[in-house]
Amino acid sequence: MFFKSKGFQLGLALALGAIVLMLPRPEGTRFKITGDAGQKLMPRIEQNFTLVSTGKDKSYVVEAKTPGSTDSTAAFLKEKVGSLPLKGVEVSYVNGLSPKAMRFLAILAVLIFLFIIEPIPLEITAILIGVFLVLMGVADVKEAWAPYMHPVVIFIMCCLIFAISLGKAGLTKRMGYFIVKKAGNSVVKFTFIISMGLGIASSFMHDAAACAIGIITMIPLMRAVGIEPHTNTAKFMMLSLPFACSCGGMGSLIGGGRCMVSAAFLYEYTGIEITFFDWIKYCMPAALLTVPIAVLIVYFVFRPDPKFKLPSFDEALGPWTSIEKRTMIIIGLTFITWLTKGLHGMDYS
Repeated sequence: MFFKSKGFQLGLALALGAIVLMLPRPEGTRFKITGDAGQKLMPRIEQNFTLVSTGKDKSYVVEAKTPGSTDSTAAFLKEKVGSLPLKGVEVSYVNGLSPKAMRFLAILAVLIFLFIIEPIPLEITAILIGVFLVLMGVADVKEAWAPYMHPVVIFIMCCLIFAISLGKAGLTKRMGYFIVKKAGNSVVKFTFIISMGLGIASSFMHDAAACAIGIITMIPLMRAVGIEPHTNTAKFMMLSLPFACSCGGMGSLIGGGRCMVSAAFLYEYTGIEITFFDWIKYCMPAALLTVPIAVLIVYFVFRPDPKFKLPSFDEALGPWTSIEKRTMIIIGLTFITWLTKGLHGMDYS
């Protein structure tokens, strides 16, 4: 169907951005002048602007006398600044919306559409953030691409690499077999064990990765016993796991990207640094409490059919292989490094 084609959806995203750009832009009435300590600009603009306040950094705010006129805009102020032999003087908006901010809103509208509709892979959309910022003149190349290598981004990448390495080493298969054997053939018991187990585990591995491991384990078993999509049993199994992993993800800094991002913002704006151990001390009790509650709520909302019995597995995985042992040693040493950051001062990334 034409309306579902990738080309149409991409065109619609770009059209949405164009519509945002064409919307009326509120110019604002107040502007901040920085870099003009002697207020040499004021005599040139006093007919059109009044001085409102002066800041401690020797900046000052002016307000337009006749808002809406061509000589009461930021462009007019910048023109007057250019006519004076002044260097380093900048004009910024106090209220209203600058042309750069308007272009940013257009980019944001396009990106939100692309993230929701997904006409192209999400990783491509993520890269387009930096591309659009540069093309639209919102940021230069260095400013646009620097956040992609922020320590928080590197830290999240490491967490996902750990999750992938667990699968490559065969540890996820070992964990899945262990859960199935403990649960027996009961769907409810199996779902509770795998959801709560991976929910708690998601505190120490990325919650999305933990959820993916559980889904990979669940789906073959659901197909084997004939659990149909959209039934209460399917909803109970498929919803319990992500809710549990989401709750458990707040247990430590590596449980989810939101944890590390919030800690980074707290440090950037307040100077308060939360260590790996401090986060566990305050958030792990909440994670341990909310994981079983989340699974219970889903159980009561979507009561599973007790007639379904999961198949049993008699296959033995055998002793731990050398690659499994090496993987656990590497991950264990990394955790110790994170927990002892206060001693060695090395960044989490």
